[in-house]
Amino acid sequence: MNLDQTAVALANSFDSSGAEAQGVIHEVAMRAACGLKTILVVGPSRHRAAIDARRADEMGPLADPSARAIVLNSGATEAAAWASRALAAAGVAVAQLDPRKAAPVTSGHTLDARPRHVDSRWFERTLGKVDVVVVPGGVGVDEDRRPTTLGETGAALSAVFLADALALELVVEGDGATPALDQVPGRKAKLLARDRGVTVRVALAPTVQAGRFVPGPLASMSARAVSA
Repeated sequence: MNLDQTAVALANSFDSSGAEAQGVIHEVAMRAACGLKTILVVGPSRHRAAIDARRADEMGPLADPSARAIVLNSGATEAAAWASRALAAAGVAVAQLDPRKAAPVTSGHTLDARPRHVDSRWFERTLGKVDVVVVPGGVGVDEDRRPTTLGETGAALSAVFLADALALELVVEGDGATPALDQVPGRKAKLLARDRGVTVRVALAPTVQAGRFVPGPLASMSARAVSA
């Protein structure tokens, strides 16, 4: 299977209690209904990320870095699980990436790692069976399969890395006026997208009017493969 009709979509600060999260689920479900596949990368809400950082700090400097990485990744992991359940409830065939099996392999410091390679065949096989793969953003493993985290704005770095590694375009929410690359969150993610020539497209965020969702254009966008 090729991934020509697939896009990597970034939900950088995914708050399952907010209308924006419901909008993301709606948009991705509409893409699936159109026969388009999505790799949805979700990060924790800012509030949850702050809680996770505080919990990791409370473990103390002598704590195992991999144990701290698990804590720092917990918000993204739970957000991915929520998104997967919501998509399944909407009738979408969905799989959640298990970091132990298919997370990006990283190098560098455990708590500020850099993604280096990923099992592209896992994504090809999985997207041959489902319409959406949900990825907990910022989550990685080292060469020994021990948990690592990509640091602040790690979800954006995960999304850019996957778009580059799988030769797909990256869809980010934005305002439609600022250049697309400038709307990729985080300095490291921006630099990687620029240096690797990742195609970035902006989708206006869906809005809520009188309690009803007004879809943005993500659902109708056809993803195209791009050169790495």
